[in-house]
Amino acid sequence: MILRYAKQIVLISLIVIGFSAIGQTKVDRKGENARAAKSTAVFNPAVTYGTMTDQDGNEYKTVQIGNQIWMAENLRTTKYNDGTPIPRVSSGEWSKQTGGAYCTNENSNDPTLIATYGLLYNWYTIATGKIAPEGWRVPTNDDWAALAKALGSKFTAGGKLKEAGTVHWKAPNKDATNESGFTALPSGHITDYNRFMYFETQSYMWSATESSSTSAFYQVMSYVNDDLTQAGNNKKFGLAIRLVKDAEGMASASGSIKNAKVSEKKKQDDKFFNIKNRWKGTSINIENGLAVGEIAPGWHSAMWIFEPVEGYVRIKNRWKGTYLNVENGFGCTDIAPGWHSAMWEIEPVEGTNYVKIKNRWKGTYINIENGLNCTEISPGWHSAMWEIDYNVPE
Repeated sequence: MILRYAKQIVLISLIVIGFSAIGQTKVDRKGENARAAKSTAVFNPAVTYGTMTDQDGNEYKTVQIGNQIWMAENLRTTKYNDGTPIPRVSSGEWSKQTGGAYCTNENSNDPTLIATYGLLYNWYTIATGKIAPEGWRVPTNDDWAALAKALGSKFTAGGKLKEAGTVHWKAPNKDATNESGFTALPSGHITDYNRFMYFETQSYMWSATESSSTSAFYQVMSYVNDDLTQAGNNKKFGLAIRLVKDAEGMASASGSIKNAKVSEKKKQDDKFFNIKNRWKGTSINIENGLAVGEIAPGWHSAMWIFEPVEGYVRIKNRWKGTYLNVENGFGCTDIAPGWHSAMWEIEPVEGTNYVKIKNRWKGTYINIENGLNCTEISPGWHSAMWEIDYNVPE
């Protein structure tokens, strides 16, 4: 009798252990299947894609657009780049989160859906600084602006970024060509009140740029237009993430000078500099009003700093904190935040250490051909070429 009971106990124990092992194997296998699942996105066959791998082992297509390399798929990592797991949260608990978290569309466990649309992350995951693999970053507003500019305009960039057709997008998916290869998909979002919205009709992607202590910017594309629109919302929202990096040899869109061989001693955009003319060797200053002339080494009135904005830069004076602009003629004054008249593009002069400084609003250039002004120029004018000289006293 005792022997029979002992055999039964052993048998039951073996069954329990067996079921435990089977259950563990199933969990591991599910993770492998999630990584092995293939996206059903319709990529552009005319585009040459690269690849990148995240810290979870997921592989993604990448594409170069302008001077940037972008992920051509939505991020779906479940780990930070230090190996720490990102908590997965169901929609019912979403709004309670005060730290990084992710969810899937409609709380789905379908590996193909996840591979295709990626995961939805709150902005707190971005705030950790650990969501991107080495060499990659969450795009800022400036990165998104550079992307739109590379495709012509934010008013038509959406069509060039969206996956073509209606396999995933709801009709009409207006003007979607995916000529860029970016292959944006309508992953929708989850709100700060736990509701999934706009799946199959809109694409929402985070920016790393905050708009306030509780909100951040994002980009949205819709099935009814071809815009790439910037907006802001609560950091608790769950949106898709695309990562970006600079193409080899290119400076960040968050920086100010792209491909210019400026003074080799310092290239940091958070440093002050003089703006020195190639023709006459004189420098822009506001010692006695806006002028160009000889300066003393320590003049703060002749020191300037770049402030990146929407893929351009503002040029701010160290002494008075005012900005170069062409709002009412060429001057250096206080400005309103959105003035295109105070935004500038820095154009390298090929084969030299000089640059041209072009206004966003009017397309004219700072020059001293007939006194300091901002006008149309001829290509070879040395009077419109400037050295960005960081060799100034701290």
